[in-house]
Amino acid sequence: NRHFDENFNFGSLRDPLKPVDSNPVNFGPRVGFAYNPDRQGTTVFRGGIGLMTQPLDQQIFENQTGNTATVPNRTTYTRLEARALGLNWPVYNEDVLRLFQAQSTGRVFVGGLFDPKMKSPSALTMSFDVQRAFGQSTVVQTGYLGTRGYNFSMARQYNEVDRLTGLRRNPDLSQGIYWDSSQRTTFHSWQNSFYQRLTRDLSANVNYTWGSAMAHTGGDISPGFIGDTTANVQDFFDIDAEWGPASGDVRHNFLANATYHIAPERFASNVARHLLGSWDVAAIVRARSGAPIEITQTSSRPTRPDLVGTLSEAINDECCSPGSLQYLNATAFRLVPINALSGAGVRPGTIGHNALRGPGYAVLDMSIGKSVSLPGTRAELSVRADILNALNRTNYGGVRTNLSVANFGQVFSTAGTPRKVQFQARLTF
Repeated sequence: NRHFDENFNFGSLRDPLKPVDSNPVNFGPRVGFAYNPDRQGTTVFRGGIGLMTQPLDQQIFENQTGNTATVPNRTTYTRLEARALGLNWPVYNEDVLRLFQAQSTGRVFVGGLFDPKMKSPSALTMSFDVQRAFGQSTVVQTGYLGTRGYNFSMARQYNEVDRLTGLRRNPDLSQGIYWDSSQRTTFHSWQNSFYQRLTRDLSANVNYTWGSAMAHTGGDISPGFIGDTTANVQDFFDIDAEWGPASGDVRHNFLANATYHIAPERFASNVARHLLGSWDVAAIVRARSGAPIEITQTSSRPTRPDLVGTLSEAINDECCSPGSLQYLNATAFRLVPINALSGAGVRPGTIGHNALRGPGYAVLDMSIGKSVSLPGTRAELSVRADILNALNRTNYGGVRTNLSVANFGQVFSTAGTPRKVQFQARLTF
């Protein structure tokens, strides 16, 4: 829990009960407005801006300080270090124990390090939208919603081996994760909604959002083992090179639902009224573009490969279907050479953080039901059928993103379920 210079030389140890300085004063000003120009409620303009702050996630500290019970909790040796120490595969606990005892003098073993000046994460939220009513049953709304995140938690490996020499900046210090509050985030979205109240036996809602969420290492404020924050930073001192889409960022998101009641009065025949009338038919459509994927390669420290050509050329337009699961074109990438001394790429790769996107998702769910009174009784029979993924569409999910493996770029999983039909009946008396 100490400050350090470019060679990871730290100052004096801090009080373990106070790993970071207190951050007692955080302001949260907020202001908003609503304006109805016609004073009839037909058109309304709304907007606001506010700064919100959240306490530091204590799990960041609890997990790391808990590791001190078994120091060294985790130690990484380079190829050169392992060779100098006489380590050969396989390595047993007794070998490591003797190694630790021999090295315990003069070497600092730590699990995690924290910036003592960490700040509480905060977000500046801004919104502006216009809502317009058409008649008594239809409302259209469109607007902007955005946030700017400050002092979000940032995790990255400290004291990694030099890519070319295989040596560490500080040979007397082990390797681990360093936490500070240097991550920033942005989110911009254009949100649109259409609401149709029940009119002529039809009700419907349609929503479309275009969004862009950007961050350095995922965009979360929690430790990586439970959230979206990652420690796969290529260069400890160049975090701006990691700026890219946040984990879970979806550019296009569409959601629509509708319910239609088939009125029996629409049919002239008594038989048609009883067989076709009084049914309620509902449908939900969900569709979204793919989430970001990170292209990697096997290396002793985080290294992304080089992009050859353009991002659009990296996606295989023929994917995906059974027998054709190659989602990424391997020829669009090139491995960064691995240095024999360090086991790492000789330099950071050129493809950006979360630069590509996985397959999109679309599904249609339907439902049909009816309630009828049983003649001569007070009983009522309700029947219903739910059809999940009614079109039985295959939504492909995970993609193998390690360029060093033979099946790079192939889809290996699906999202959602195949078509599923559920029937239910209920008798009320």
